[in-house]
Amino acid sequence: ARLQKTEWPERMMRYIMQASLYLQFEQQALQTPNAPCLSDGEQTISYKEALRYIDAIAQQLYSKGVRSGNVVALYCEKSINAVPAFLAISRLGAVTLTLDTSFPVNMLEFILEDANVQWVLCQNAFPIDTNLPKVALPKPFDPVLSREQQRDCPKVSSDQNIAWIVYSSGTTGQPKGIELSHQAILSSIFSRYQVSPYETNDKVACCIYFFWEIFRPLFRGACAYVLSDKTLLDTDRYRQYIEQNQITETLWTPSF
Repeated sequence: ARLQKTEWPERMMRYIMQASLYLQFEQQALQTPNAPCLSDGEQTISYKEALRYIDAIAQQLYSKGVRSGNVVALYCEKSINAVPAFLAISRLGAVTLTLDTSFPVNMLEFILEDANVQWVLCQNAFPIDTNLPKVALPKPFDPVLSREQQRDCPKVSSDQNIAWIVYSSGTTGQPKGIELSHQAILSSIFSRYQVSPYETNDKVACCIYFFWEIFRPLFRGACAYVLSDKTLLDTDRYRQYIEQNQITETLWTPSF
């Protein structure tokens, strides 16, 4: 149920204390299964397809040994694959550590050790030699997914556990990890709905603060468009992308 402004903050806090990122997405996907969910301007997947993709990735991770509380490093470009991968880790009650593909090797090595990472989920070849078990991230319509869907794994409730670890760039010293709970993320998202609510026909382009941006429209049944860095840094291409895809909202920094 959507919370009205007059019902804040007590009812909101009761709700999010029992929720998780995956369960919030699952609830929305069951309400709008055929609506467009994620797009990059060329390929679009529905909420029903995204949910199947998430569950198949989670089942693949579970079959490899990933369990609640494990730290899983997610190493992939901003893409329509990245969000289901994040939510698949959330489904298991594990913790997602996002690794930017632009991070240098020495920074990756430091983070893996500092965060006590136990698994690596990667879209492409991982750039450092490590003994950590690695799982290849399949594409949304990869035939391997149909086999994974035949298995089953538990859905773990959040119980205030950590959802996400994000590291600073380290420009002022050693990179520092910040742990974010499901409740902290959901609280931030729900509070922003009071300023910018979404409808199912909205098309929201996301890139700059990728995961911070992309869950907000998805938890309201809108379609989230993944912008590449190449498009973001070319203002003419960015404008064309907005016009061609009829984007209703996007985030700009003051420099734009």
